[in-house]
Amino acid sequence: MKLFHGDPFTFPLAEGYTFPIEKHSLLRERITEGSSVGPEEILMAAAANQEDILRVQFPDYAHRFVQGRLSPAEMRRIGFPWSPELVERTVPPSKGAGVNPDPNFPKVSAA
Repeated sequence: MKLFHGDPFTFPLAEGYTFPIEKHSLLRERITEGSSVGPEEILMAAAANQEDILRVQFPDYAHRFVQGRLSPAEMRRIGFPWSPELVERTVPPSKGAGVNPDPNFPKVSAA
């Protein structure tokens, strides 16, 4: 059996924020410690490329998210504050996924 994780991708949260971002790495550790699943069976999940993302998101929304231009209401629906690290976690750089970047897909901005 193969399991997949993405816990190396983290992003800063304000002090007192209730979402336990570290829970993903803790869960991976607990699975390997208490079962017959070895660390070699838990693989890093492949990053989605921009083509995949644009299949499930409107291009305008995806571009505004990457650029840090979503409305406050849209960001509330996401549930996390915008940061370049959030974008990198959500939309990892294409070169890391082994695909050619779409020149029309914006680069992460500092909002």
